[in-house]
Amino acid sequence: MVTLSALFSMIMLSIGLSMDSLALSVSCGLQKVENKLSMALKVAFIFAIIQATTPIIGYFTGTLFAEQIAFIDHWIAFGLLAFIGSKMITEGIKHNNKVECEDRKLTIWVLITMGIATSIDALAAGISLIATDLNIPLTIFIIFLGTFLFSLGGFSFGNKLGSLFQAKAEIFGGIVLISLGIKILIEHLFFQ
Repeated sequence: MVTLSALFSMIMLSIGLSMDSLALSVSCGLQKVENKLSMALKVAFIFAIIQATTPIIGYFTGTLFAEQIAFIDHWIAFGLLAFIGSKMITEGIKHNNKVECEDRKLTIWVLITMGIATSIDALAAGISLIATDLNIPLTIFIIFLGTFLFSLGGFSFGNKLGSLFQAKAEIFGGIVLISLGIKILIEHLFFQ
């Protein structure tokens, strides 16, 4: 049985990890493409598959060392999420560059490359899942679903919102990840 607290944590993790994909999807939505719906679905699906796969890799890689790090796993989870979140906030604040997709054709390989580039934080988040009692398959599904929906919406709104929204999405995602790290730390220090 999944508790409300666990479901909330899964959703917050999904939202936090989806923000890089959302930001990139917004910028991809600025592209001139013939079939926008088809491209929006392609962008959302590719980003969601990659974003959901990398935490699995991080989780299983991290479980190899779980016994050795059990006494500090909550600090590691907090550190990883705080680092990733801080990085996202910093990038969002200084984000005044040209849109990343603007000069590229949105081929499958370009989308896969961008998806991998935005999923490095999901790899670290997968390692941090070791410190939780979350249902891993459900967490991965929620990460997939959240990334898919945010990417689809981001692409759709790309023409209207542009790079201003891109920076705000990164800042919001960073805040969510840091908050999740603090929640994990507090739970392990004071409630276990």
